[in-house]
Amino acid sequence: NLVAHFETHVAPTLADDNARAALKTFIEAIRERMEIAVHIEYADHTAVLYIGRPGSDGHYLTIFKDITPMHREAKRLERTARSDPLTQVLNRAGLQERLETAIAQQQPFAILALDLDKFKEINDTFGHTFGDRLLQEVAALMTGLVRKSDTIARMGGDEFMMILSEVNALADLHVLGAKIISAFQQPFRLENQDLMVTTSVGMAIYPLDGTDVDTLVKKADIAMYEAKKMGRNTYRLYGEIPDAGLSSDDPGSTRPPSES
Repeated sequence: NLVAHFETHVAPTLADDNARAALKTFIEAIRERMEIAVHIEYADHTAVLYIGRPGSDGHYLTIFKDITPMHREAKRLERTARSDPLTQVLNRAGLQERLETAIAQQQPFAILALDLDKFKEINDTFGHTFGDRLLQEVAALMTGLVRKSDTIARMGGDEFMMILSEVNALADLHVLGAKIISAFQQPFRLENQDLMVTTSVGMAIYPLDGTDVDTLVKKADIAMYEAKKMGRNTYRLYGEIPDAGLSSDDPGSTRPPSES
């Protein structure tokens, strides 16, 4: 029964005299159907449970620690580790995690690499603070173009990536590609001036173009570079690039770091 369980299994585990005394009072009260007094004091996220007979000081049985603040802080640090502090979208680590999850689900999806055209010239002309504000506006624009189930991440500099879930046909990607390019035809309003900025987009599809994170990211980047070679301000699908299979094995075929 309950009393035997407490005496046999719980009491021996209590190292504190007060806790053992409180448990003894609790057991005796149950056995003899005596009245007991229970009191809880709460302060500084800690609750102390006291058990004793009415009129006595009682003994504490256990202490409960409210870990809600610590849990919230851990969650905050976890979000910080996976988000880009400038744009508040995911960072490279966050994208990696989302890609691994998407691959594990074994459902078709697309990964898009987006790079702002001639962003270095914007930074050189207007300064890095202006460039940072532009990146924030770009992240907000892209967030508005996709569903909540999709993912946006900033890889660094002016390069972003997106994960588009539930891809049912290539036509869906062409629609999205055209939608993104069209959205960038509207000027960004920054510091009381209109700034025209375009983007080049590359797309790769799971599992058609790859089944692991590195391959998919690489092929999306290759497709984006092909869009830049076509004159920028456009999109390309990796699978529609002539001789794409050959270029994907060439380490020098990806976009040079200085390319914009």
